[in-house]
Amino acid sequence: RRPAMSSTNASRLLQLASQPVDSENSSKNEERARDVRYHLSELEVPIDVRDKRYATPLLRACEAHNDQMVNLLMTKKADVEAQDNMGRNAVHYVIHGIRKRQEIVKSARKIIFQMLPSALLQNPDVQGMTPLMLVTIYFPLESKEMIAQRNQQGDDVKNAEDDPARGIRQFDSDMRMLLKDLIAAGGNPLQCNEMGDNALTLAQSASGHVLKSFLKAWTEVLGDVKQLKDLLQHANETRAKGGSENDDPAVSAAMHGQAYHLDTKQTS
Repeated sequence: RRPAMSSTNASRLLQLASQPVDSENSSKNEERARDVRYHLSELEVPIDVRDKRYATPLLRACEAHNDQMVNLLMTKKADVEAQDNMGRNAVHYVIHGIRKRQEIVKSARKIIFQMLPSALLQNPDVQGMTPLMLVTIYFPLESKEMIAQRNQQGDDVKNAEDDPARGIRQFDSDMRMLLKDLIAAGGNPLQCNEMGDNALTLAQSASGHVLKSFLKAWTEVLGDVKQLKDLLQHANETRAKGGSENDDPAVSAAMHGQAYHLDTKQTS
């Protein structure tokens, strides 16, 4: 006779799913996988059991960027369209879990674009936040943290391997690639959330650097001058309604439609 499911068993399954991949101990990863299978098959814990946030084990594994656990749970038929009590799906959870290290951003891209259904990429949460909007928010937050770390270390940095500036550049590159991937997958930069903000205005509010990265990602993916001009015109209108001036000359030029040599002939 199999033991009945208890709240303790359910909590344990959620906890196991929340653990990141242990890159230094593969046996620990295998042990967790066996434990998950035991909880599902022998203890009969529902695979889509919920925590207080109404998050499932799959959502938690996505937040931990544990591609091995995500694969295991999907193989066991976890609900890939599950949402928590804020309407956040698996892609939202992957982006929420972004951290500073290079391999974490790469694992995030792997889970989003190689493992999860593409339909999730466009879904907003209850506040209207899409995955593309979240990336524009997390982009500057993480960069600022790393800049602060670099400034704190100062002259203590002994070689390039330990230089946080290298981590900043790599993170910047990875996040720009994630922006490109989301736009290429059909992310709409003009889709608005409940506050009337879209990915473009969020990037504009974050910093000139983020806006420049956003516009660069857009042009590299689509290469459509007409669409870019419409995008920049929208940014101009937003700025005219109270947006702050940008101190970055390149971004300021782009905001005024002067970058990329935009003119009527090119867009006709």
